[in-house]
Amino acid sequence: PQGEKGDKGDTGTFDASDLEDYSTTVIVMDMLRKEVEHASGGRCTIVRDAFGSPHHFYVVPKFNLGDVVSGLSGVHPMFKVNGVVKPEILIGRYKASFSAAGHLQTLPHKDPATGKNHDQFVTLARELGSGFSVCGNTSHAGVGLMCAKILGTDHVYKCNNNYGRDTTNHEQTGVLSNGGTPGDTGNPGNSRTLTGSGPKEWNHDETDWGIADFCGNVWEWCPGLRVKNGEIQIIPDNDVMITDADLSDTSSLWKAIDATTGELVASGSANTLKLDGVAADAQTKWANAGACQFNTEVTHANVKGYYGKNFKELGAASGVNIPDILKAYGIAPIANDLLGYFTVCNIGERLALRGGNWYSGTSATPFYLNLNNPRTHSTTTIGCRLAFLP
Repeated sequence: PQGEKGDKGDTGTFDASDLEDYSTTVIVMDMLRKEVEHASGGRCTIVRDAFGSPHHFYVVPKFNLGDVVSGLSGVHPMFKVNGVVKPEILIGRYKASFSAAGHLQTLPHKDPATGKNHDQFVTLARELGSGFSVCGNTSHAGVGLMCAKILGTDHVYKCNNNYGRDTTNHEQTGVLSNGGTPGDTGNPGNSRTLTGSGPKEWNHDETDWGIADFCGNVWEWCPGLRVKNGEIQIIPDNDVMITDADLSDTSSLWKAIDATTGELVASGSANTLKLDGVAADAQTKWANAGACQFNTEVTHANVKGYYGKNFKELGAASGVNIPDILKAYGIAPIANDLLGYFTVCNIGERLALRGGNWYSGTSATPFYLNLNNPRTHSTTTIGCRLAFLP
């Protein structure tokens, strides 16, 4: 909500008896944390980083896959870290922004942090102390499935998806970080809105204390999902939250998915799921080259373009199975009425972006998955969100 304090000097005096030690990170029971937890009924909390700065987090209690997707069972993988099931995971209420010192922060009414590539954001998140990470694909998928359960699979999401306003309701606007007027398409270089400055309908559950800007505004890097020369690869469970997890291109943590059993197998194994073009890429520039599908081989690799398809329509080549694990990790649709879009470039290594940005229109949903970009890519349309492991 508007009016929340975010500066260290506004939150009261530290009391050493109130500290709970989490290695280099401390959770401080100061005035700000008390206020936020009381006002939100415990849905939200404050965590201070190794530099003493506060971060606003939304508390996601453990839930089972069957709670959000009919027919699935077991705990959602976002709550499994290093083989241990966690009772809760904390997700940043706001997209990350930069502090005056250049650290990542999770505060309201700030310009979202952009201009860093995948690995740079991961490094900046880990510098905040033990427990901090960039919100990974597994967490983003879990929250997305929560959204579909709460709001319905056919929900039309409201957000900054039309240059500072919502494309279906122009009266819903945020505060543009450049001081401009929402809806001014003549200034496409930066129509970012300040974090949490939109109405409550822009929160993940459309309540006052929900996760702000979960879709739209700027894309979010989501570590733990990639396509490597067409092969779908994940880092299992929520192991991207392990402080020293190797997220590099050559990491042994990356696993492929067996197309028949849905089991995780070594990258490059036979019969693994891949993303393939339905037809050949005939583009001569970076543009949509046509539809994509799940397959066990790459028959049509990208040349100059990328493949794209409405997320709800994403299917498989004849005779190819779509295992349920893809639904758990937000890679395949759980219903045929989900809004969102899916894009992929199936040459080289391409890492996951989610949520869309300020000009994505109604495709900007928790189920907009972009697998077009290498880890070295950075731009004013891409940021991240922080997560915390208590």
